[in-house]
Amino acid sequence: LPLYLEAVARGEPVRLLRQPRRGSGASEHYHVVVRNGSGITSLEALAGKRLAGNVVWDGRFVRGVVFGGKAPEMEIVLVRRALDAVKAVRSGEADAALLTDPQVEALKGLVKEELVPIWTSEAVPLPPVVSFVPAASADAPGEKALLAGLEKLCSDPDGSYLCEGFDLQGFAAPDE
Repeated sequence: LPLYLEAVARGEPVRLLRQPRRGSGASEHYHVVVRNGSGITSLEALAGKRLAGNVVWDGRFVRGVVFGGKAPEMEIVLVRRALDAVKAVRSGEADAALLTDPQVEALKGLVKEELVPIWTSEAVPLPPVVSFVPAASADAPGEKALLAGLEKLCSDPDGSYLCEGFDLQGFAAPDE
């Protein structure tokens, strides 16, 4: 999503090809969770603290889109997996973790007992599949092959594990 938004802002030829779909639709929420009893009860209380997550690879995206420009200055720590973010909070290496809806669901037991949510984002669109090819060359064979592959990815035995891993039901045209 950050690359798409940046390209659009620069006026580059970007076309939205498909939007991933989950059971809840084409968007998700982000959640900030902290260690139960930490004394941190709001996003503002994270000023100067450490926020860990595997979805924080672009600090501008996290600050501007996820937090809507309303987050205090904090150190953003990229970890490999959501479980690593939870472990970082549990061990004191981080003060908070940023998790998506599917991550909270998958880590429900840990989050419910040891960690407590202090903030939930507005709905944020799932990262789209885009083409950086000008519309005049939209008939490019590569783009057609990509669209054909996306159509069957979640039902194909060789690709369904990707959809399962990202909790996706499929890809829809942007206007659906």
